[in-house]
Amino acid sequence: MKKEYFLKGLAVVIALFGFVLGMISNNAVAGLFPASMLLVSALVSTVVHISICLLFFYFASRVEKKTIRNYGMSWNKGDGRQLIYGLLAGIGVFLIITGTLYLPGLYQLKTGNQNLYKLLVNFVIFVAVGTSEELFFRGFIQHRLLKFGPIGFVN
Repeated sequence: MKKEYFLKGLAVVIALFGFVLGMISNNAVAGLFPASMLLVSALVSTVVHISICLLFFYFASRVEKKTIRNYGMSWNKGDGRQLIYGLLAGIGVFLIITGTLYLPGLYQLKTGNQNLYKLLVNFVIFVAVGTSEELFFRGFIQHRLLKFGPIGFVN
């Protein structure tokens, strides 16, 4: 019993370490690119961040002798369509948030490609943050709390 608790605790530490290391590597990789390649920097650092998170979740699953599917991370037949719907919903929410800041003058878009470029980069970062949070909290933490029932989510 003690060994089981130790392994579960170790798995949480490994997953949390991967999440933090993913964030650190995101910033480190982004710093490797010149300022003129901001979009490429955001895309590459996002892929590195999510890959490191998934790698450490895999390590955590191996410590507990489970599969990564036990943490809620799987790909099923219709998930591609759901991903597209989610991305479209994310774009909609992003535009609503940006629009509510733009209309009263709290955010300004000047003419030219540079500001639209920055807006695209910020969208990539917006998606990256959401993806890594969903992986860690819904994928890893939520599946741990499910064994306590719905009340586990309230606490």
